[in-house]
Amino acid sequence: MQDGNKADRGRPETDALLDTLAAACERQFGFIPARVLEHMHYTGTDESGRHHFRDSFTRAYVFLAADTLQAELVERPEKDGSSSWTEALMAHYRGETPPAQTDGVE
Repeated sequence: MQDGNKADRGRPETDALLDTLAAACERQFGFIPARVLEHMHYTGTDESGRHHFRDSFTRAYVFLAADTLQAELVERPEKDGSSSWTEALMAHYRGETPPAQTDGVE
């Protein structure tokens, strides 16, 4: 996987990918684009061309398919077997709860 990080922000290629991710997440999951842009960090591209983004709260992942521009919520394995994409995290991205009221979300 090619490396990427927060330092990539401000680069036209990364900004375009983040904008595409925000639009896909709004369309597919009802997420507020501004929250996606604020809390997702580009981490790189895998060998199949999927772009990887990581949530800054829980380290849950979203993959963006380069060919279809479809987003996929990806579970990060938790030691206790719990989900990284909790209802609280989903509600935060949808704007249903402020960050201070979500369990496990700062």
